[in-house]
Amino acid sequence: MGALSRLNIVTRGLNLAGQTGLGAEAPFWLNMWLADVYDSWYWPFLYSRYVNIVVPQLAPSLVIGPAGTIVTDKVTKFRRAVLADVSNQGFKNELDITSGDTVSNLDEPSWLDSTTPGTPTRMLVEHHATDNDSWNVYFAPIPDKAYRMNLVLQRHPAEIDVTSAGDTVRPVYPNDMTMVQCLYAFGLSHQDDEREPMAWARLDSLLRQDRTKYGEMVGYSSRLMLNPRLFKTRNKSSMGWPWPGGP
Repeated sequence: MGALSRLNIVTRGLNLAGQTGLGAEAPFWLNMWLADVYDSWYWPFLYSRYVNIVVPQLAPSLVIGPAGTIVTDKVTKFRRAVLADVSNQGFKNELDITSGDTVSNLDEPSWLDSTTPGTPTRMLVEHHATDNDSWNVYFAPIPDKAYRMNLVLQRHPAEIDVTSAGDTVRPVYPNDMTMVQCLYAFGLSHQDDEREPMAWARLDSLLRQDRTKYGEMVGYSSRLMLNPRLFKTRNKSSMGWPWPGGP
């Protein structure tokens, strides 16, 4: 994360804009900008792992987020979901994650009959009706037994206190320069300064660079990971054994 506290970021941005009298408004501006940036991209520095979540037998859905009791952090994106059957020598299955705009109505999990359960292979996520930071998670098929689930989610950090109590907090964002530029642009906009358009353009440029520098995973593997449901280990019973197209 960046090295500067919220107070240092605000002070530098407003000093550049010549608007030092806007210190009471600046914490609100920074919070609003950060909230928008958090939701607008896949940021690995916001990924968190949640493990050993119990998926009860015949449970059609779970609530993930502050509206539930399982994961109470604010959640913006689902990255991975792995299901485990602890009674079957640790059998694991990575779930396909779909959203309401990508799932076929013919495959709507909530329509599934609880009398035909099985091992879930897909997970449909939809926004919670009353909390925008929470999600309803539906399983297909409906679980035939109790499972354990691990999730990798992109969380939404809590807002920084806008009073002086938040002055020493370091915002959850990796580039101090971008945040200073944000306050500089907001400061100029307050007085309709002629420098404002260039300030916003510069902020957009810095944000694009941040997405390239900090929006990538920090580690890479030389191995190509294949979906085990599509690519199977070949054996003597495989078609074309011992090589594809063979006798």
